[in-house]
Order: sequence, then structure tokens, then C-alpha cells
Amino acid sequence: MFDVQFDVHGRERLMANGPGGGVAKLRFAADDVPPRAVSFVVGVQTAMLVCVPVVVVTTIVTRVANQSDEYLRWAIFASMVIGGLLTIVQAKRFAGLGGGTLTVMGASGASIGVGVLALVAGGPALLGVLVIAAGLCQLALAARLALLRRIITPVVSGTLTALVAVTIMPPAFAMLTRVPENAPPAAAPTVSAVTMLCVVGLLLRGKRFVRAWNAPIGIAAGCVAAALFGILDFERVAAARWIGIPAPPASGFDLSFDASFWLLLPGFLFVSFVITIRQVSDNVRMQRLSRREPKAIDFRRVQGSVAACGAGTLLSGVAGVLPPWPSPGSRSPAASASPLGASASSSGPASSPSPSCRRSRLSSCRFRRRCSAPT
Repeated sequence: MFDVQFDVHGRERLMANGPGGGVAKLRFAADDVPPRAVSFVVGVQTAMLVCVPVVVVTTIVTRVANQSDEYLRWAIFASMVIGGLLTIVQAKRFAGLGGGTLTVMGASGASIGVGVLALVAGGPALLGVLVIAAGLCQLALAARLALLRRIITPVVSGTLTALVAVTIMPPAFAMLTRVPENAPPAAAPTVSAVTMLCVVGLLLRGKRFVRAWNAPIGIAAGCVAAALFGILDFERVAAARWIGIPAPPASGFDLSFDASFWLLLPGFLFVSFVITIRQVSDNVRMQRLSRREPKAIDFRRVQGSVAACGAGTLLSGVAGVLPPWPSPGSRSPAASASPLGASASSSGPASSPSPSCRRSRLSSCRFRRRCSAPT
């Protein structure tokens, strides 16, 4: 990740977080062709980082909603396939769909709360219909995105993000009690504490490359703690097939449009709005970071990224799984840990701040110079 800071001339620069962070240098721009070996290594690295939250989010929703193992396998498979296709579309930009930047798509963590409620109320059939409705709403937002620029302010987007975090907390805490009956009483809180401390510690004190891998490292630490308590089941892993295509659910679509549909529809529309905001902010950020020379934001690419995400949401509804959004792990390898990192070029400023901000920075620098001058 990078922070926006200003130099003594009032110019905006993107500074790398963490120890040893300085002005980040761009090795490959968005239109450059890196060596195939580098592309392969970075692709594998990014896929590993993104697959972890896809599996975790899908497993939480499925387990809390008491769905079958067959549906869990299908949901993980379909989410990964749809996320991979959307990532290609976002990078290559087909027929106006896609943002033309490195945006890795995965299962939406914002839809955990409403996804659990939909699966409990009507199973995958109801979830699919609600996700399709959310996808249509997202496509409509993409077509009228210019009208929303005055509404989607930083205050609004920050408030919506905080509300999403609140909706995720109950299903997450419900998973803490799902341990075997013969497990020791301290097993669940200890495993949870080890995982959380590991993730939070890496986020706060780890280096940039290590922070990109905080989720896999935290899960690995939690698995080790669970194995020490004897609550980690290796038999299911050994019995699972390594290669194969899971069977899709045979439930179809719930087109009755009963009370459950209308009660849950506002929640899914709210989630689609949050995903749209996330998609807009990610595409704008990646456009700024993926160029050697500062340029104005291409709004057509922003609309294309939202439209591609909406098309992926429609596919997710047909498959009966959670809608996609830009994965939180996609920016870590792309912007800090990999040679394909999208970052600010050191040859020039990323953009120009407002005149009032520039005057404030310059006056502050002059004031410090006068105070530090010898008398």
C-alpha cells in the first residue's frame, strides 16, 4: 500500500508504507510487456493470495447457513472460476467491459451477512435470484455513474464501509463456537486469538512483502494451534478429490418472489452499491499507480470496470454463489510486493494538489525554516 504525501514544493507523491518505505519506483507500467517468467511468478503469487479470502468467505457463509458440503465445493469452484474470468476482463478490456488495470476479483466479503440470510431463508435458489437483481442494479449504476460522483463522497463511502464491517461481525463470531464436541474448552478462543494476533501483528509491524501474506500466514498459524488441540480434521482432506468439477446445485431459481425476497432485496441492493464504490475507488487508484506519467483519470475505464463487475455478479447469480468484488489481496502483491507493482513513478508527480493545499504546505515549510535558522 502507499500513502499520499506532499514534498516541499507542494507536489503529491505516493510513499510506501512500513519500514524502509520511500518513493516507490515503477518497473512495469500497465501497457508494458514483462518477461514471461516474471508474469508467471507474479500471477501465481497473486492467485495464492486471492484464493485464501475466496475460500474463507465462502466457507463462513456456507457453514453459518448450514449448507451441504456439495454446495460448499461448488460455491468455491464457481467463485474462483468467475473471479478468474473477471480478472482477465478487467485487465484486457473487452467491448467496453473492464478497467484496463490489474484488478483481481474474488468473492465479496461485503455480502457475508446478506448471503447467510438468503441461504437460510431459501437456499441457493433464493440467493441466485437476489444476486441477479443486485447485478442488474450494478449495471444500472455503471450506466449512470457520472450522476453519482456528487453523491459518492469520502464520507459516504467510509460510512458504508463501516456498516459493511458491522454486518460481517455476527456471522464471524458465530463460527468461533463451531468446534468438535470433545474439544477442550480453551481450544476455540486460543485458536482464534493466535490467528488474530498473527494477522494484526503482521499488519502493524511486518514489512511490505510480509504484510501481503498476512492472511495465509495467520491461517497457517491457526491451523497449527488447532492441530495441537486435536480439533483439525485431516481425514476429510485426505478423502477429498484433488482434480474434478463439482456438481452444481439442482435447486434452480426461486421465482416465487415471496416475502423473503422482498425483505432481503434492499440488503443486496445496498451491498451492490458498496461494491460499486469499492470498484470505482480501486480503478481510480490503479489508473494513477499504473502509469509512468501523470494523466487524467479515464472515466470510461472506471465505467467499464463497474460494468464488468456487474456482469460478473450476474454470472454469480446464475451459479448461485456470492457476488464478486475487487479482492483486498489484489493490491498488495500488485502495489508493494511484486515487480509488476503499480506505483508512482519517481520521474514526476502523480497529480497536482489544490492551490490552497499547496500554499499551506509551502507556508509550513517556510515557517519551519525560519524557526530552525541560527540567530
